[in-house]
Amino acid sequence: MAGVVGDLSFVAGRLRLGPEGFVVRGPDRRVWSIGGVARYEAGSSRVRPYGLLGAGLVWWDRPIVIAVPPTPGFRSWGSDVNLVSASVGGGLSLGAPGARLGATAEVRYHRSLKRPEFTGARSMVSLGVGGRIAW
Repeated sequence: MAGVVGDLSFVAGRLRLGPEGFVVRGPDRRVWSIGGVARYEAGSSRVRPYGLLGAGLVWWDRPIVIAVPPTPGFRSWGSDVNLVSASVGGGLSLGAPGARLGATAEVRYHRSLKRPEFTGARSMVSLGVGGRIAW
């Protein structure tokens, strides 16, 4: 699966806190999320490890076929689980502390907080790499 993540962080010392959203997609799954994340950086060097906690609303979609006779069926996306989910993880911030440009790499474990009767709980591991622009 591959996708896009965006967040708006408010910085207070080593703590970064704010809203985020993401969408990732694979051949048989699409996951959307809107929520918040808190990251705590350790150290003050050019390479800084951090831990993170996040929570949000997550839509776990799968492909479905919609068929209304006599027309032929067509593929679409159907949501099988819409839940509050949590994530925990860690990563590295690269670049000078307080610089306008930097890079990040992180790994996260996402898990739904509810177990639906028919579809079961959902979880996934995500690996993200990207840039950061501060102003």
